Amino acid sequence: MFEKSNMIREIEWGAYYEHLTSLENKLLSENLRFALGEISFEYGEKLGIQISRNFELLDENFDILGDGSVIMVIGEYVNWGYELEASSASFRKVSGTIGYEAGGFWTGNISSLTLGLIIRPVPGINLGSGCRHVEVTAQNNGFNTNSSQMNLGLDFIPNISLSSNIQFDNASEFLGTNPCLRWIITLWTENFLCIITIG
Repeated sequence: MFEKSNMIREIEWGAYYEHLTSLENKLLSENLRFALGEISFEYGEKLGIQISRNFELLDENFDILGDGSVIMVIGEYVNWGYELEASSASFRKVSGTIGYEAGGFWTGNISSLTLGLIIRPVPGINLGSGCRHVEVTAQNNGFNTNSSQMNLGLDFIPNISLSSNIQFDNASEFLGTNPCLRWIITLWTENFLCIITIG
């Protein structure tokens, strides 16, 4: 379709469907997502948009934050949402992503903004950082959350690499890390050593 285009390499469309029921065949959740078009440009940049519909049955009250301030009551909930995402070419020394998502959230609405940045100063070293801001409104209350993370990737040789992730969010006020060593022995055979800490 874009053989003569100097800008667009391809456009992808897709759909995803999930249908979960109980042992009594009662519908518990149903998710439907449509990718309305992910555009890949000749220089590696991407731009995508998708819409979604979600059904969920709550058979008991759900305390979102665990402190009784925001409670979703028993009931059936149907919500629609959309998501926009853009990213620069991953092979560049400096690349980034931005995403915005909004839609229904049980009795209210949710919106989130996500930013990411990756720096590759030399081959074999990747430094990444990201942040996400979420705003939630509910029938009787609402809340905001902010999370941030930093990533480090080291490729010592083609089959041995080390990655480490540090993440913090203001809702739980926990700082988590998970350094992971990956060793590819042969094709389809890999060993992982990961350490997860939360505090």
